[in-house]
Amino acid sequence: MRKYIISAVGLIVVVSLFFIQTDFWGGNGGSLNNGSATENALSNPTSEVIGTQQKTSHQNSLLKNNTSEFLGYIVNVNVGMTNSDIEETGGNSSGTKASFELVFNHPFESGTAKQALVRNFIQETANGPYKVDQMGFLYDLEQPQVYQNLDLLGLPKEHTLVMLPYILNAISYHSETTPLILTTPTMKTEYSYQRLDNKKLLRELIDYQDGPSVVYSANSPQVAYSETWQADLSEDKFIERVATKSAIQALFTNVNDGEDLSIEQHIRLTMKRFYPESADFTQGLFIANANRSIDILLAGSDLKEPENDEEMLLLLDKVTETLSQAEAEMLGRYLITNKSISEVKDLLADEALDPFNKQALLMALQEANQPESETYLASIILDASVADRYRAAGMVNIALIKDATHVSYDALHGVMYKQEAPLLIETALYNIGNISRNQSLIAPDGVKEIMSILEKTQDDSRERFIALQAAANANNDAFTETFVSSLSANTPRERLAAVEGALYRPNAKSQAVEHLLLKETSPMVFAAAERYYRRVEPSFYEVIKFYERLKSENDENMQVALGKVLLSNRAQKERMQQKLEELIPVKPGIAKLLSGSSDG
Repeated sequence: MRKYIISAVGLIVVVSLFFIQTDFWGGNGGSLNNGSATENALSNPTSEVIGTQQKTSHQNSLLKNNTSEFLGYIVNVNVGMTNSDIEETGGNSSGTKASFELVFNHPFESGTAKQALVRNFIQETANGPYKVDQMGFLYDLEQPQVYQNLDLLGLPKEHTLVMLPYILNAISYHSETTPLILTTPTMKTEYSYQRLDNKKLLRELIDYQDGPSVVYSANSPQVAYSETWQADLSEDKFIERVATKSAIQALFTNVNDGEDLSIEQHIRLTMKRFYPESADFTQGLFIANANRSIDILLAGSDLKEPENDEEMLLLLDKVTETLSQAEAEMLGRYLITNKSISEVKDLLADEALDPFNKQALLMALQEANQPESETYLASIILDASVADRYRAAGMVNIALIKDATHVSYDALHGVMYKQEAPLLIETALYNIGNISRNQSLIAPDGVKEIMSILEKTQDDSRERFIALQAAANANNDAFTETFVSSLSANTPRERLAAVEGALYRPNAKSQAVEHLLLKETSPMVFAAAERYYRRVEPSFYEVIKFYERLKSENDENMQVALGKVLLSNRAQKERMQQKLEELIPVKPGIAKLLSGSSDG
């Protein structure tokens, strides 16, 4: 399998894996044991230390616990990540530990905009513990213990503590026999709960969907989520302790060659109740944007800046293997500070570096996210003396620069109008679509450029197919009518691109689905629907209609294509497989698909 050099930031944005920003991977620092309850719990996750909380000097604002004023939990989180490509070359995983205390004010009364604290947050890094002493947040509570609608009061989205919705999900339950649906910005989960006895409680994940903040595009990965969860209840029916293990897998498919990259993250969470003697609920902690200025732990805080080219090359090897955003950013800063553009080009031509090293160099320039990042990458992609594969890779990276400007757009546009190889021209157009999706200020120019090409290209030509793919990348409503009209194109590849784009447009999705159900005769076009339904759960109506189309289909290859669509969504795969098994005697394509002998 090819190794993909992917922006770590890009991964986080499209996957939206709860709180797990790349800076949360911290380092591999030593254990912490400085005497506080959370530090002891971190170094020994099974520690029974409770109630020995750190004192504060704000005595005039402290509220004394009268057994019902506060509810506290000691929280321990362990997070790790694995990469399927890296595993092929020997295996790699990275991870971190964090610990903190949660304290809820007036915790047993239902209500909205209730107050809670994070105290003594500690994250393990190689340079020692990173700490946040105290921060406030707001939440809603439904009985007996369902936490919803957290307001983190302006906390930067890059901060590790954006994990709080996930944490409170883990201590939420209800006693009804009906399922409980919990929603955070990045995930919507449905659970059933089972009482084993008066104290022990299990829950089962019934359904998982991405939350309202997740924006789908044709480039989005397929995300799978699984968990195990067990809790003990106190006599007051609030959770005494909870342990949960979660796995989140993001599957990226290369549309051009079908190869996959799988990145999996594992979360182990334990929470144990304690009884705070006091807590500081100063009102200043709960005003709008109170947390905006909290320091963000930089992933590079436990990394050593390279001081010479030898250390730079060692860091390059590490970035090639780990794809770490922090390490790539550090490498990019070194290149911009210490190497001229011509020297970076020399590195791209250096036979001592393998192709993956060279792609990592380009990623590093992107992750540095400096004005020079654009200048360096723009020069590389416009220079005919640079090998085409690195010019093409550089176009992907320049479109992914977090704060890209028209400098990047102008470079991509410049490639379009030079006498270049078709591969370069097509890659430039693809990434005009990508940068238009990522940068709202650039989008009008990008959309205009793609639209002008669509207007000039002939129907059924390769140029029109590439322009439609770029339009799908741009993820813009301006192309809705174009996608719909192209559903009737003569060539399957153009219809494939049209379906790919139309499914993500609110005013075109129904026409795309109708076309697939009633008119489409090419199996390859259904690949667009398969990719879409990996990410977006089909409605009951859509499932029924695709199944009816399958039952009436006599072509074996079409049966395989329709079967793949029906099996594509993880939430429905198990029951759809049972339904497809019923068709094995009469549908040879389904028999081939379920036996694993079909192509793809």
